[in-house]
Amino acid sequence: MNKDEILQMPAGQDMDLLIADHVLKMDSDMWNRLFFYTMNNKTKFSTDMSCAWMVVEKLCGENGCDIVKVCKRDPELLRGEWSCNFGLGFEAFGETAPLAICRAALLARCLTQRVPDAGDSAE
Repeated sequence: MNKDEILQMPAGQDMDLLIADHVLKMDSDMWNRLFFYTMNNKTKFSTDMSCAWMVVEKLCGENGCDIVKVCKRDPELLRGEWSCNFGLGFEAFGETAPLAICRAALLARCLTQRVPDAGDSAE
């Protein structure tokens, strides 16, 4: 996946599966236990804040980031009402805080090939 694909990905099961696999490193047995036996209550990473916070704790624990910024943005910026930055050089936006967290987590996990922002110039 590239940066643009991640930043455009909607919340839902596809994103939750990517988070479980690439961020939380859950194997299929663990995912199935959480998904099927808990009625999906613990696997809504991209839509439920308590689940999204598991993602924050995992990344901070592994990367030792001191600052996690999750904040409400000015809606006139048209990039989403929430933003998240794990202090790893990637920032993501979303209509909800869990969505912004999951997008930033996928970017931080190097699931993306770095695509320069439109304002970046190749030197």
